[in-house]
Amino acid sequence: MRLQIFTCSVVLSLTTPAMALPTLSEPNDIVPVYQNIVEILNTKDNSILECAVIEGKLQDCQSKNVAGLDAPYRAVAAAGTTQTQMVYVAEKGEAGLFGFQTGKDGRIALDTAATDVPAFPYDPYFNKEGQILDIRRSSFNHSGYQNVYVSRGFLGDPTSYGKFSRLSLSGEQAKITNLTDYGGVFLPVFSVTQSEGNEFDDIIGAGQYWGYSSLTSPRYPLSGLIKKNGLFKEKNVSGGSAKTVKTILDPDIASIAQFNDKYWITYKSQRKFTRFDTFPSGAAVDENSYDAPNNSNVELKSVQTRTGDKTEVNNYALFADDNKIGNCTGESDFECTDAFRYLGINALFDDTDISDKSSVNATSLGDQGVIIFYNLNYSPINASEVTRQITIPESLKSAIKGSCLSKVDFAEKPNGNSYDENFACELFYDFRELSNTPPINESFDVGFVVHGPFGDVPTTFTFNVDLPTNIPHLQFEHNGTALDQLNLNAGDTGFVDVAYISDQSDTISPNISFLNGTDNSSLFRSYFTDTGCLSSNAQPLKPGEKCTLSYHIPANVNSVNYTINLHNPDGVPADAGVLPVALSSQGNIIAHSPYGNQSIEHLSSLHWLNIHSGGTEIVRFTNVGAAAVHNFDVYFVQPKDKHIPILLSGSCVDDPTLVMEALGGQCDLVIKLNTSASNISGRFSLYVLGNAINSYSIPITINDFPHDKGLAVVDSNTGALGKIELNQMANGYLTLTNYTGYPITDLSMSFPLKLAIFYYVGDKDNTIDCLSDNSPNQTMITTLAPLASCRLYYHVPSSFSAELQDQELNFHYTDTNSSIEKHEEESIHFTNQPALRVSEPSVDSSFSSVNLDASVPQTTVIFTNELNYNINNLSLSFDSALNGITSKNSCQNKPLGSSETCSVTITLDDKKALIGKYHIGMKADNLETKSIPLNINTAQTDTVEIDNRGGYSMSIDYTKYYPNTDGKDSHCQSGACYALASTGWFTNPFNSTITGVSGRKLMMYMMAGTSVQLPSCDGGKIVCTGTTLTPSCKYVGDGTNNLGDAQNHCLQYNPK
Repeated sequence: MRLQIFTCSVVLSLTTPAMALPTLSEPNDIVPVYQNIVEILNTKDNSILECAVIEGKLQDCQSKNVAGLDAPYRAVAAAGTTQTQMVYVAEKGEAGLFGFQTGKDGRIALDTAATDVPAFPYDPYFNKEGQILDIRRSSFNHSGYQNVYVSRGFLGDPTSYGKFSRLSLSGEQAKITNLTDYGGVFLPVFSVTQSEGNEFDDIIGAGQYWGYSSLTSPRYPLSGLIKKNGLFKEKNVSGGSAKTVKTILDPDIASIAQFNDKYWITYKSQRKFTRFDTFPSGAAVDENSYDAPNNSNVELKSVQTRTGDKTEVNNYALFADDNKIGNCTGESDFECTDAFRYLGINALFDDTDISDKSSVNATSLGDQGVIIFYNLNYSPINASEVTRQITIPESLKSAIKGSCLSKVDFAEKPNGNSYDENFACELFYDFRELSNTPPINESFDVGFVVHGPFGDVPTTFTFNVDLPTNIPHLQFEHNGTALDQLNLNAGDTGFVDVAYISDQSDTISPNISFLNGTDNSSLFRSYFTDTGCLSSNAQPLKPGEKCTLSYHIPANVNSVNYTINLHNPDGVPADAGVLPVALSSQGNIIAHSPYGNQSIEHLSSLHWLNIHSGGTEIVRFTNVGAAAVHNFDVYFVQPKDKHIPILLSGSCVDDPTLVMEALGGQCDLVIKLNTSASNISGRFSLYVLGNAINSYSIPITINDFPHDKGLAVVDSNTGALGKIELNQMANGYLTLTNYTGYPITDLSMSFPLKLAIFYYVGDKDNTIDCLSDNSPNQTMITTLAPLASCRLYYHVPSSFSAELQDQELNFHYTDTNSSIEKHEEESIHFTNQPALRVSEPSVDSSFSSVNLDASVPQTTVIFTNELNYNINNLSLSFDSALNGITSKNSCQNKPLGSSETCSVTITLDDKKALIGKYHIGMKADNLETKSIPLNINTAQTDTVEIDNRGGYSMSIDYTKYYPNTDGKDSHCQSGACYALASTGWFTNPFNSTITGVSGRKLMMYMMAGTSVQLPSCDGGKIVCTGTTLTPSCKYVGDGTNNLGDAQNHCLQYNPK
C-alpha cells in the first residue's frame, strides 16, 4: 500500500523501456527543448534519450525513437505559439535538416515521425551538399520562430569548410523562414552565449576570418558579436587569422566552450583538452599545468533550462566514443561527475505524508516511519550496476525492517498504469519494537551505490538516533506487528494481542481501560469477551509474552470512535499503550448454515466449505451489519490451470443487483459439483463482495483434501494444491493458509536447500510475508489467524541446479486447543530445466546465447514454454542499438501456454555492422527476468582466386567488411558496415584474389556481355572461360582427389 501511495506521485508516460542504465549510444548533442526537458541525440543507435534536468542532474530519462531519423547528430528546438516545440535535427555527415514536433510538455509522443525540412529558396545547396557540422540556438527568442547559427561544409567548394550562417526556423512547421550568410566567417566549431546587456550573441569558435577554410587547414581562435537583428559586428571580431592569435590550433578540433571563465577545446582524436585563460588573443595554457580528460570526440555544451521560476545553466560534456555524459567544471582543472541521478529517496512519516528528506533525527521510542529508495529513470538498474550499502547497528536490528535489506536490483520507473514494484524498496523503522533497555546513540547511513561510467554514485539516507532508556512497557500487536489503529465493522469478530516488551526478569498484569473520550465505557467493554487478558484468572505476562483481547462487535452498533488504554509507566510513548478503535455501522455479511436458530445474534460464521463430486451444498448469507449492502455477489474463483465443473445458483446469484438489507437481509447459495470432478482434489475459494463491505473469500474443499492437514500451500502460478514443481527462472509465491480454525502463534518452517530460493519481500496486497527480513536464511516463524494467509516468495535462478530434485518444505506449529505439536510437509520437485527454452528452427535443443554475423545474417529465435502453466505477459526487449533489425515478434505482451511457442526474427543490415555484444531481455509476470547474450560477430571471410581465361575483360563484385574506425569511410553511413567491393576490370590471362564475406554471392561481370553468379567458398579457385555473350565460370580442383584440400573441397560442393 505504501508503494502504491508513493507511485501516485510519480509522473507517468508511455515509451519503450531501455535495458539497463539510461541508454547512451555515441551521444553527440544535448538539446534543451522546453522548461527542464532535454533531448540527448544517440547517433549510433538512432535513438533520443529524453530527460528532465533537476538541479543540474539528468533524471526521468526515457529512450525514445523518432521515425525517419538516421544517425541524429546535432539539434535545436524552436518554440511554437501553442506551447509545442519543433525540434530540428541534423544527421551525421549529411546535409539538410529533419523536423519533428513535441507535445506541450516538450516530450516526444509515441509514433512521432520526422519530416524533411525544405531548402530555403535563396539557399539551393542546403539539402544537397551543405553538410551540417554544427548548429546552435541563438539566445534571442521570437514568437513563432527561432534564430539559430549553423556551420556547414560544402563538398563542391573545399575552400568554404565551416561556412557560418544564421537561419530562422519556424516553431509551427518544419520550415526555414529566413537565412543570413556571414560571408567571410568560417567556424567548423563554435558556441553561443548571451553577452551582457542582452543585445548581442557572443560567438566563440575556431576557424578562419576571411581568406579560405578547408577540411585540413589550421584553425584560428575567434570571437565576435552578432546583433539582436542578426548583423555581424565586424569591428568586434577578434582573432581568426595567423596574424591575430598566439596559438594556432589543429584542424581536428571537435568542440569549444566557455566553462567557469575558462575556454576549453576538445579534439576528434584522443588528446588532452586545451585550455585558454584569455580568448582568442591569449596563448593556450601549458597542458602540464592543469588536469583534463584525454578523450576523443567530446562535445562541450552549456545548457540553460528552467524549472518553475528557477533558471539554471549547467555545463555538460558528451563523450561520444565512451558513451557517457558528465556534469563538468573548468575553473582550473577540467573535472566531470556523472550527469545522471539514478536513485531517489522519499521519507514517509505516516501513510500519506510524503516528503523528500535525506535524514531523520529520532529521539523518541515512539518514532516510526518508512524510507523509500526508488529508480528515477525508465530503465532498470541491474544487479551488477548497483551495490546495497545498508548495515544496521546490532542495537537497532529489531526495529528496522523492509525489502531494502535484501535489495539487489531495481526495475524501471513505473511507466503507464501498471508497474513493477521492484522499482523501489522500503526500509521501515519502528522503535516501539525495541526491547533492550540501555539508551541508544547511533548515527549511520543506509543506501545504495550505482556504478556509473564516471565512478560510484551514492544515494544515502542518514539515521541520527538518540533514544532514551527503553522502559518496560505493554503494547498492542496484531500478527506480531505493533498496532496503531483498529478499524472494525458492525458484526466483526477477532482479536488483538497485548505484548509485554522488556528484557528484565519481571512480570506485569495489564491494567486495561475502555474509553469513550476520557470516560470509561461499559458499552465498549461489553464487546470484548472475558477471556485472555480479561479472564478472571489471567496470568501476569513475562517479558515477550502476550495475552489476547477477543471481540465481537454487535450488528446494530453505531459509527463511533473509542480508545483502549494500557496505562504504561511515565516516559513510555503514549502511542505504545493507546489504541484508537473506530467502529463503523456499515454492512457486514457472514456465511452460515441455513439450519437451526437464524437470529442474527446467534449465527455462527462458516470459515470453510467441503463438497464432493456429484454433491450439493446450501450456504446462507446474512447481513448482520447496520447498513444495507448493494450489488451483493458470490462467485467461485476458477484456478488458472484447469476448470472446476461447479455450478452456483440460488437467490444470492440470480439477481445481479441484489440488495442485502441491514440487520437480517439474507440470500441462499446452492453449490453443485458435477460428477466429472471426481479426479479433482484441492481447496479453492468462493469470493464474496458487495458495495460498502470488505470483500473476502471462503475456502471450499473439493473431494478429499487431507483432513490431517491444517495448512494449505498453493503455488501462485498454478492455483493448485499439492506437490509443487519448479523450473529454472520460475518466479512467484506460495500462499500458506491456516485452515485449522484456530490461531497459530508459533508457525515455523524449514527447507533443506543448499541454495535458498525463498526471499523476503514484505507485506503487500493485504497479505503478510511468511518470512521476516531478519529471520535465518532457511527458517521462518510467524503468526497466522484462522483463514489468514502468508506468502512465501520464490525465484529460481536460471543457473540453479538442485542436487536432490525432490525435497520437502517442513511446517511445525502447536494446536492451540490441545497443545499438541503438529508437523506437516509439502513436496517440491526441481526440474533443473529452464522454464523458457530458447532455440532456433534448425537446432531443437536449447542454447544460452544467440550468435550472428553477416555471413548468415538472419535467424529466428524460438521461445518455448516448458512449464505446466501459462507464462503471463511475456515480453522481449532488445538493446536500443538493435532497433530496426528485429521483426515478426510474436512474443510481445502475450500469455504463452504450456508447450506453446513464440518467436522473433533477427535480420542483420549490411549498412550497420553493429558488431558487439548485446542482449535479449525476457520478462514475464511469473518468470525471473533474464537476459540472453546476443553476439554480433565480425563475419567470417572467404578467400577465392578467380582466373580470367576467356575472351573478355571482367570484374568481380563481392561483399567486404569496412571497419570505418575514423568515421570517414564513404562506404558507410556511420560506424562499421558491409558493402560491395569490386576487383576492377582485368583481362585474360590475369587473375584476381578476393577476400569477402563468407556465404555471399560472387558476381562476375563480362564487359559488354552477360554476368555469372557463384557462391563464395573459402580456398576455392574459379576459372572463367568462353566468350563475352556465353561466359562460363566454374570452381576447379587441383587435379588430385585430396578432399581435405580447400580447393578440392570447394569443387566437391560446387561441381561442374
